[in-house]
Amino acid sequence: MTVKFDGLTMNQLAERNAELVTENQELQRKVEALTAENCIQDYIISAVKELIGESSGVAGWHLNGAIASWDEALPEINHSETPATDAALAEARAQGVINFVPSDEFLTELIRASNRGDSPEEYRSAMREVFASQLRKEAGL
Repeated sequence: MTVKFDGLTMNQLAERNAELVTENQELQRKVEALTAENCIQDYIISAVKELIGESSGVAGWHLNGAIASWDEALPEINHSETPATDAALAEARAQGVINFVPSDEFLTELIRASNRGDSPEEYRSAMREVFASQLRKEAGL
């Protein structure tokens, strides 16, 4: 987008900037909504792929009673890569890690786990729960 500011006063530039900031925020909300919806669709597609992997096809697809293979009944399922969604999810996970600041609760659990002599898996499980709980609290969930 090319924007010309020739002849605008500082007040006009400030007003235009405020308009563009509002526009940008609205576009960001739309991107976030689309990303969330796409993540749900990606989850559904993954579940369908898992179901497909556990069956041999679709009964009743052919009038003669033969079982139709999934490639025949739903060929698109094998071409449902979602690189943009995968990147958005990876970024969300990365931001979760970047934004994580050990809370008092996390540090307390860390001390408790080390004093209890937890196994590595017990320790990881406790840390995951505390970390997830902190992210949910920050999100107001």
